Amino acid sequence: MQRNASALPFLLALAITRAHGEALFTDPIATNSANAPLIWLNRETTAATTLTLTREPDGGDTIAVIPRGGSITALMRDADGHTLAKTPFGITGWAQAQAGEDSGETFPALALRHDDTLNIDLYYHPQLGKPQNNHYYYNEAEPDTPSPGLPPDPAADEPAPHYTTYDRLLETALKADGARYHIDCSAGASGDYHCLFLNAAQGKIRRTNVAGLPGQTFYIPGNGAIYSDTDDSNSRYYRVRQKWTLHNGEIQENEQPYHYLGLASQYRGILKADSGAHDRKTPLRLLERIGGKKTVAKIAAGEPLRILLADPNQPCAKDAQLGDSDLCADLWLLIQNKDGKTGWAKINYQRDTPDLEGLHPLAE
Repeated sequence: MQRNASALPFLLALAITRAHGEALFTDPIATNSANAPLIWLNRETTAATTLTLTREPDGGDTIAVIPRGGSITALMRDADGHTLAKTPFGITGWAQAQAGEDSGETFPALALRHDDTLNIDLYYHPQLGKPQNNHYYYNEAEPDTPSPGLPPDPAADEPAPHYTTYDRLLETALKADGARYHIDCSAGASGDYHCLFLNAAQGKIRRTNVAGLPGQTFYIPGNGAIYSDTDDSNSRYYRVRQKWTLHNGEIQENEQPYHYLGLASQYRGILKADSGAHDRKTPLRLLERIGGKKTVAKIAAGEPLRILLADPNQPCAKDAQLGDSDLCADLWLLIQNKDGKTGWAKINYQRDTPDLEGLHPLAE
């Protein structure tokens, strides 16, 4: 039988769609039949085979490995049939049917070490970790030499010295039979909360040239990685979940293609940088693609929306670069309006910008 030539492109597209989508998950995933730049899915499912989540749609660095039957959420499908997914914790990557060792992204029941003074939460594997309650501090006179205990009260009628206090909250291994670490946390000198990861076997306290992470909430589930849930206004407009690994005493991020937010929000209008007032007459335009011009939806001031994804990896325009740092004031967000339509919008709190509830300017 001769096959109709006009049907070949359709059949090829169908085969590609199946290869990229339905073979990866146990549940059927919607196809991009309209050939749009993306379709939003947000479908909780399980892996039909071992899945590797990667930085790029066609591969690249491994972010996580989900075993067959493991929980996963298919977030969106691009025009080429690639599927962006997220782990139960919220780490994103492009799903590939690729063998690998389970990276343990579904956490076991974790114990909590909470510190009231610092308002820090450390979630850890109860069979690997032991809570601690020790303190030490640094002062200006001896900035590199810690003193045990809590700093003394200042003498009467004398200005209080500047101390930086660390609380040793936990000793734990990152995985079974792995090296053990002391986790020492501090509010810093000006509320810059962070935790240090000191190799317990070395028995040395130091705060320079040591692995550390900013934030107040960390997860150490015993799979060898560290996870953070941080709202760092020094570097981002939003709260983000990240995955980190410790190599040779250095913390390295498992960089994600997008940051998943899933944040219920509202469009407040255009925030004027010079006055702080809002222009509520100008709607928020959602664009078909990043940097595009085609508008797919408009959102009036006061209307609800949902911020789905942030793209931290777009090239930064020169006029959006912040000083000598690698920070960029421009940020593209994938947004869903109240009718379920999705599109991209750019914000920049250094100038007139769409103002979205739940986000904040960078700290000065």
